[in-house]
Parts: sequence; structure tokens; C-alpha cells
Amino acid sequence: MRKILILFLLITLNGEIHAQSEEHKQKLYHKDGTYGFIDKEGNYFLKPKILQAGSFSEGLARVEIEKDGKSYYGYINREAEIVIEPKYELAEDFSQGLAMVGNRITTEDGLLGREIGYINKNGSVVVELKYSEGRKFCEGLAAVLITSQRRGYRWGFINKEGEIVIETMYATRVGDFSEGLAPVSVEGWWKWGYINKSGEMVIKPKFDETYGFSEGLARISVGGEYLRAHDEYIGGKQGFVNKKGKMVIKPKYEEASDFSEGLAAVNKGKLHAFINKKGKIVKKIKCDSLRGFSEGLAPIMIKGRWGFIDKNWNVVIKCQFSAVKSFKEGIAPVMVGDRLGYINREGELIVVPKFYVVEHFSEGLGLVRLMFWEER
Repeated sequence: MRKILILFLLITLNGEIHAQSEEHKQKLYHKDGTYGFIDKEGNYFLKPKILQAGSFSEGLARVEIEKDGKSYYGYINREAEIVIEPKYELAEDFSQGLAMVGNRITTEDGLLGREIGYINKNGSVVVELKYSEGRKFCEGLAAVLITSQRRGYRWGFINKEGEIVIETMYATRVGDFSEGLAPVSVEGWWKWGYINKSGEMVIKPKFDETYGFSEGLARISVGGEYLRAHDEYIGGKQGFVNKKGKMVIKPKYEEASDFSEGLAAVNKGKLHAFINKKGKIVKKIKCDSLRGFSEGLAPIMIKGRWGFIDKNWNVVIKCQFSAVKSFKEGIAPVMVGDRLGYINREGELIVVPKFYVVEHFSEGLGLVRLMFWEER
């Protein structure tokens, strides 16, 4: 009799939990929503009925919810509960315990602008909403933009207490800190260099494009053409520098990946290869294009189709896809025709390609999007 009673209570409790979960989900859905989350078995955690969303990061995901006729961002947990109320017009994913949030404003000059700050996982504002723009926290620091009539706009860096630890003196753009250094562009040079966490320029601005450090080296580009309308450089040659600014691999490649798992993929004309950190070619690959390794597999294009090779240089997932992204959490996004889905490490489709947008799996879930006219 006691076992029957316990079983009855468990069934009742599970039913109540399921009902509560469904109630939480219904609060997130909107008739015009197209974003959702899918698990590694291909089942929906949340149907693509959310107005806008970001991937789960540090246990929370940002979601856009309509409130009083307007749309605002808040955050949900893995039970689909709204744990940070939607009240921001702008929001980004959590990084190192903080998330950038903000609202749109009209300045005294009648121009449109933004007020950006940061919140913690309790939803408390820990950095006042007073910056024009911001980036995520990396290695304890975040880049922020201050706009003023006297100085125009300048980037600097704050710590998690909101204190400016690197003065706002950098024009155009900045990047995030990685391995102790961050790329910055200084007015008058219009070139990129790197600073340390004391704000010292340890690698002088002399590159057209820069990327973050990975495994001790940073990818750089020189000799390109700047397209102001698109705010990007094209046509440059890529190489690698170390943390002292020494060019350890000369810029001669049309395309290169960051170093990952000890290797970088490089492409130059008909040359497609992997190099080591001394710039020595480890393996030439007969293909159309290569990308870097992630979780032991690297994307490869043969005859216009993408697949994956392993570190024995064998094609372990047949080149059959229109496009692919790298593996994360054992799963990779792939495109068949004009639709996106997911494969596992065996190359098996675990989510049939039917989505307009898919993001890498993060914390066990993938962010997906359908077109608004499709059945959801």
C-alpha cells in the first residue's frame, strides 16, 4: 500500500512539474516568434515561437518578450522560468557572471543613442547604464564606449565593479582580451596593435586587421583594402605574431584559421595545408578549402561540398554539405540546400535541416530559427 501511495505521489508531482514547465513556456511564446531551442536528440526544449533569443550561457539565455505592446529582453533558466524580468531594449549573453544590457535613448541633440551597462545573474545593475556601447567581459575586463561632444567617441576598459581601469583613449574599434592582450586601434595611426591589462601598447599599431591570441599566437592581416561602407578590410595577407610582437609566421596566406589543437589551417591559391607554430607545413591537403580543428575534426571542402577530416588526415564525414560550422559539444551545424540542421561526430543527421538559422550547441541546447511564415 505504501509503495502504491509513493508511486501515486511521484506521478502527481511529475504531472505538476510538467504543467508548471508548460506554463513557463507559454509565457515566452508569441504569434510572430521564430526562435526556439532544440536538444541533442532533436526534441524541442522550447518551440520556435520566441520573438528573439540568445544561446544559453552560464545557465541563462536572453529572450525577447512582448510587454504592454513593446518588446523587452529578460533572461530564462534551464527550466524555462523567467528569472530576470524583461525590461531592457538591448541585451547580450552572460559572460563571466555579467551581461551587457541597455536601452535606446534620444540625446540632447535629438540623435538616437544608447545607454549601456551590466547586470549580474540576480538581475541587479552592477555597472550603471551610462555607456554608448560595450562588449562582453573577458579575463575580468570589458570594453566600453564613451561619447562626448568634446572628445567624440573613445573606447576604454572597465572591471567588474564598473571602474575604468584602462582610460578611454582608443578610437574606431577595440577587441576583447585574450591571453592577457587586447587589439586596439589608435587615432592618427588607423592601424591595429595590442595593449596589456595596464593599458600599455606592447605591440605597436601596424596591422590592418587583428584577431585574439590563441595558443600564444595571434592572427594578423596586412596589405588589404579598407571598405569604409562595410567597415572591413579585404584582400590582405594573413600571418601570425607572438606576444612580443615578433612576426613568427610571415603574412602570406589568403586565409588562415586561429591556432587550435596545435595547428592552423592556411589557404593560398592551390595550397591548402596545416601549419605548426613555427610556420612549418605539417600536411598539405588536396581540396578546395580548409578550416581549423575543433574537437579533433576540421572542416574540408572538396568539389564544392563540405565534410570533415580527422588528425590522421582521413575524410571521416563525407563532403556532402553546402556549408558547415565546427564541432562543439560533439555536434556541428550543417547546411543541405538552403536549410540548416545538425550532425553528430559520425556524420549522422540528428536534426533534419529545416531551419533558417542555427547556432552552435551551448550547454546542451542549440538555438534555432524558422521563417515567420513556416508552421511552428
